[in-house]
Amino acid sequence: MKRRLAARRSRLTRLLGTGQLAAAVVALAVAGSILLAYQFLMLQRALVGDVSVHAAIIADNIAAPLMFQDRDAAGEMLRSFHLDPTLMEIVAYDLQGKPFAAYRRDKGAQDGAWMAPLVITRQVMYQGRPLGRVRLVADTAGIRDGLLGYGTLLALAFLGALLSSGLVSRKIRSRVAKAERELAYLAYTDPVTDLPNRRASNEALDAMLAQSREGGQRAGVLLIDLDNFKVVNDTAGHDAGDQLLRQVAAVLRDHVREGDLVARIGGDEFIVVGGALRGAGELETLANRSLAALRCPIQLEGTEFFA
Repeated sequence: MKRRLAARRSRLTRLLGTGQLAAAVVALAVAGSILLAYQFLMLQRALVGDVSVHAAIIADNIAAPLMFQDRDAAGEMLRSFHLDPTLMEIVAYDLQGKPFAAYRRDKGAQDGAWMAPLVITRQVMYQGRPLGRVRLVADTAGIRDGLLGYGTLLALAFLGALLSSGLVSRKIRSRVAKAERELAYLAYTDPVTDLPNRRASNEALDAMLAQSREGGQRAGVLLIDLDNFKVVNDTAGHDAGDQLLRQVAAVLRDHVREGDLVARIGGDEFIVVGGALRGAGELETLANRSLAALRCPIQLEGTEFFA
């Protein structure tokens, strides 16, 4: 019976701990995915904005070289953007779509990239008249590096959150386990004598009867009622009555066999459940031994009482 009670007490604790951990992991995974997606969009938007500004500046400044067919001036102006590491390629095209001037960075910067480069195209205009277009190709490694750094910070933050959640969950499980033990004590134990109560004795009797049927043996029940309990309560008070119950419980526990159950099932009523009996004679011997022990006087506050 104790193993069954322990299993009942621990089941809710295990479920609570597993459920809290799973909920925390799912919540952190969802939050992390949303934050990473948002960070990706912000980094991509920033890169598009920066490259678009470069495209507008180049389109304004390359209009004169295109108009006067000054390739050297156009090339020099494009090379002035080498300080921006994200720009991999800048090509200016004339109205016929032929390359007019170009600047290209070492392509090794984009080798092994996890996403395609960003391409921005802008027309070159002068007083409303098209002169050509410029095409900018930007490296997206910055987005990757930004996401890696942000993901690392998120992972560290989430690890701290999981550790904190684990500590809180452990404390909650400890409190729940303590509450379960207290509830089990109240449900199956008589608080005065610390003996099993009526519910516990009924379950123990059912279990012993089942074991006896399987093993071909017998189980027996002794019902014990105290004759002078009311007298003790009326003359010595309820504290003395509780003390009498505790002493009777101790006497019964000391005079039953190992494996027998002693329980208090009422105000002055006790029950002894004996299992694995070979016959009625063994139950009679158990009854006589218990009654003989209870016939001895019990000392309560300097006065002798008989149960």
